[in-house]
Amino acid sequence: MRGRVSLPALGLAAGSAAAVLVLFWCATGTLRSFVGDVVVIVLLVSALAAVRIGSATGRLVGVGLFAFGVEAWQGLGWVSADAHPLLQLTVGSTADPLDLVAYALGLGVAALAERAYGRAGTRSPS
Repeated sequence: MRGRVSLPALGLAAGSAAAVLVLFWCATGTLRSFVGDVVVIVLLVSALAAVRIGSATGRLVGVGLFAFGVEAWQGLGWVSADAHPLLQLTVGSTADPLDLVAYALGLGVAALAERAYGRAGTRSPS
């Protein structure tokens, strides 16, 4: 019987969450913003994969649409620079085209991870 939790995906989600926290507290500038965006995408996809929500394609498309939607929301200027700090942290207030590149890179890394989970799940026990 197949387990309800994917351990490889859970491990990647936990590692990604730790990386996000380290980047938040220790990094600044491009390292924090660009690399942080890449890692957050991997975190979201792997967390969904860990609890087996949706298909690999569905997770990648869903997280991609969510990320690009948040960036579009920033572009509309609906979050002002003096908004609540939690809103600033999670959504941001300024659109940055480089974020789209980071999201695409994160989706690429997540797709490679999804492919690895699929291979690991089809191996026969030795």
